Amino acid sequence: MTAKAKNYSIWLVPQKKDGEYLTDVIKNLAKKFDSPVFGPHISVYDATIEKEQLIKILKDCTLGMRPFNLQVDKLNYTDHIFKTVFAEIEEDEILNNLYERLKNALKNFGEYEMKPHISLIYKKMPSQEKVEIIKSLNIKTEFTFGSLAAVFPDNETMDWYDVPSWKTDIKVSFGEN
Repeated sequence: MTAKAKNYSIWLVPQKKDGEYLTDVIKNLAKKFDSPVFGPHISVYDATIEKEQLIKILKDCTLGMRPFNLQVDKLNYTDHIFKTVFAEIEEDEILNNLYERLKNALKNFGEYEMKPHISLIYKKMPSQEKVEIIKSLNIKTEFTFGSLAAVFPDNETMDWYDVPSWKTDIKVSFGEN
């Protein structure tokens, strides 16, 4: 029997300490603004692919990698639900190289133009409210990332807007292969 392909979002995930820090920021905003909680991440690619095939690709693409630091450029906002308020990430050679490896390995399974950012809240809200959130936040400017995760919406319609349904199906830590 052939395994079924899933629509995955490939995330770059922060190391434990920074992940906990960002989770606290996300949870505090979610509580204050009645929005969904989600895991801190930088989306690096999207692909519709079978799980076992994706595991191999992620391991191959991260071979020899070690955790690395990324710098926050600034906080920003948009009208897109998945970029309501977010931290823009500075250009980084290691991140760009990882993205290029993923893009080359996954080009037959999907397309994605990476614009590195860490979302802090997902919610439709007025621009002024987003500006107020940015003014109220005083977050760190450097985070360490050390793994990739493959996430999918675990619901019948595969609806990404159903944030609480998101499930991590695969995790590959840098330095484990």
